[in-house]
Amino acid sequence: MKSTKHTLLYKSKMAEELAKNELNIYKQIVRQDLEKLFFDIESSYENYLASSEAVKSAGIAALFAQKSYEAGKSSIYDVTNSRNNLIAAKSAMLQAKYNWVFYQKLLEIYSKESK
Repeated sequence: MKSTKHTLLYKSKMAEELAKNELNIYKQIVRQDLEKLFFDIESSYENYLASSEAVKSAGIAALFAQKSYEAGKSSIYDVTNSRNNLIAAKSAMLQAKYNWVFYQKLLEIYSKESK
């Protein structure tokens, strides 16, 4: 009878230790996820700012190519190429913007769940 109580006590202590360890692991995983999310928010915002500058530059280049074409100094290929570059830059900017918004919303969801 005494060994059965001892065995039950030992098992319950082991279960308690196991539960504590699992909780600590879960806390570490959540902390890592949040750190990654903060990094993703910051890097996607920086990417958005950089791609916004790329759009400005591509816009100036497209305008210059158009003016050069009108003056007879460049071909329609140059104009088309510069317009395609502008479209690609705008596309990259929008992708960066939506990534930034997505990560912000994800953080908002995490915040609501933790309350």
